[in-house]
Amino acid sequence: MESVVKSFNIFVDTDRGTHTGTCTADDFELNLNRVNIDADKGQFLRLSVQNFSMAKNWTNVNKYNNKFRLVGVDANGVTSLDTLVTLDPKDYTTRNELASEVANKVMTGLGFTATANAVTAPITANTDKKIIFTIDLVNGNGFTELHLLFPTTYSDNSISDAYQLLGGKKAVGDETSIDTTRSVSATIVNDVATFTFDYPCQLQTEQFVYLRTNLMSDTLETSSLGRIAQNIGDSHHSDILGRFTIASEDYVQFDAQGGREYFVDLRQRHIQNLKLKLTNSHNGQLPFETDQNTLGNISFTCVIRCDIIQKTHPHERFTKDHTRTVPPRFDNLHIQYDGITR
Repeated sequence: MESVVKSFNIFVDTDRGTHTGTCTADDFELNLNRVNIDADKGQFLRLSVQNFSMAKNWTNVNKYNNKFRLVGVDANGVTSLDTLVTLDPKDYTTRNELASEVANKVMTGLGFTATANAVTAPITANTDKKIIFTIDLVNGNGFTELHLLFPTTYSDNSISDAYQLLGGKKAVGDETSIDTTRSVSATIVNDVATFTFDYPCQLQTEQFVYLRTNLMSDTLETSSLGRIAQNIGDSHHSDILGRFTIASEDYVQFDAQGGREYFVDLRQRHIQNLKLKLTNSHNGQLPFETDQNTLGNISFTCVIRCDIIQKTHPHERFTKDHTRTVPPRFDNLHIQYDGITR
């Protein structure tokens, strides 16, 4: 039902030249006006990712997963402490190292220092990978309850995956809401607070880099791959051209094996420009530093194959009309066309 009329590759490197505010190394626009990529009637364009490569120049713990709330309630049931805890953005080599960071930052949020209040060695048991740590309080410090809350969004419209990173339960609402029913709650006994996390922790929260495009296609995605998913079971038309596994600490690399792992069939028959944008799983910018995508080392290279494909349709005719040499009223009822009398 379809045949490839023409194929060619588009080689892209976003690390050369001067970048502007509308064209950066991670949000790249390729001008195709001079090359005339067109499909005729009965044809359509297909783009396929053949190769993708980029350096992974950002940390696993970053602005998308390194903050959560610390809430303290006093004997009168009043929330006397509500502060944001922020972990240092970096790569943690072990779960014990990550657990130590959490314990120390919680202690700082309580107003303690390492010399004033001992922190029992944070542990993540080898069998369950769950974070457990204890903090000595000063005469209870006035707290009868301590909670760690993990909102999935914040009032500044930022996204947080801290619950995935640390193994806590998702809190309902943003940081302006109080929801202690879904959190890590400390057990306070004899002025010692013990925090036990519910689920195994992990050292990173993003598995893929997503390549998106501005071209309309019939590709679909679930709403969970957008900024904020109201109903993760919903789906809609997608601008995702491909997704590539973060397989190492140094590079993101993809090579097509069958040729059609990642492709889009376009609705339009002419391409004037091709926009290629890198995002995370929330359709947000990758967690790199300011200006790193214009003056620094955030960039990517890829090879995109473009196929012009002929597809027949039962209600379309592609045979050209017969060219008549005389007016129809003088023409013979029988004509010769393609060696056949008709």
